Amino acid sequence: MIKTNDRMSLHFGVNYLLVPFQELGEKFHIEFQRNLIGEGLAFSALKKESKPTKWMFNRDLDPGPLQIMVGEAGPQVGQIVIAASQPNRSLEVFTKEAQAVCRSFTKTWPGKYQIIHRDVTIRSLYPTEGEHAFEYLWEGMLGQTGKKISILNRRVLGGGLRVVMPPENPEDAVIEIKIESFFEDPQKIFIETQFTWGNPLPPTDNIDPAGILELVEEYGTEEVLNFLEQHK
Repeated sequence: MIKTNDRMSLHFGVNYLLVPFQELGEKFHIEFQRNLIGEGLAFSALKKESKPTKWMFNRDLDPGPLQIMVGEAGPQVGQIVIAASQPNRSLEVFTKEAQAVCRSFTKTWPGKYQIIHRDVTIRSLYPTEGEHAFEYLWEGMLGQTGKKISILNRRVLGGGLRVVMPPENPEDAVIEIKIESFFEDPQKIFIETQFTWGNPLPPTDNIDPAGILELVEEYGTEEVLNFLEQHK
C-alpha cells in the first residue's frame, strides 16, 4: 500500500513560450533584477549564457532552491522557466514565487504577449509498505507474478509505467504520467505528472501560473493516487 500522507516533493516547474520576444539588453537585466528584488526574490548567483540569449538566476538559500530562466527559445519566441528542485517548501509557496517572477517579467517588458505553449511538471516520492515499490506496481497494480518477469533472466532493479493521454478538446493539455520505483530508495514510488498545452492563448498583459500549477497538483494527488490505490 502506498503511504499517501508521507509525500516528499522533488520538483516543481512551469514553462512558457510566448511572442513577441523581448531583447535582453543590459538595462533590462538591471531592471529585471530590481523588479525581482521588489517582489521579495533575491538570488545568490547569476549566469548569463553566451550571445547573450538567456539569463539564468539561481537561489540556493532559504526558503529553498529556485531557478529562473528568461530568454530566447527560437526566432522571435521568448521563454520563461521557473523551477524548484528539492523545493523544501509547499507548492503554494512556490506558486506565489512563480507569480512574482511573472509580474517582474511583465513590469520589465510591459505589453501584451501571446502564450503559445505552457507546461507544468510536478515530481513526488511516496513510500510504500512493502520492501520494493516495483513489486507493488508489478504484482499489486498490474496483477502479474514474479515468475512472469523472471523470464528476462536478470535481477530487476526497478521499473514502472508511462501513460500518455491526448487532449479531448483543443484547449486541453496532453497529460503524461510516469510511475516508477525510485532507484535510490526502491521502497519508494516516484511519480511525475506533466501537463502540456500547445494551444495559443489570446494576447494578454497578465501571465499567472497559479491556475495551471493547481490543476496539475490536483490531478496528481487525486486521479493519479486513486489509480495507484484502486487494487486495494
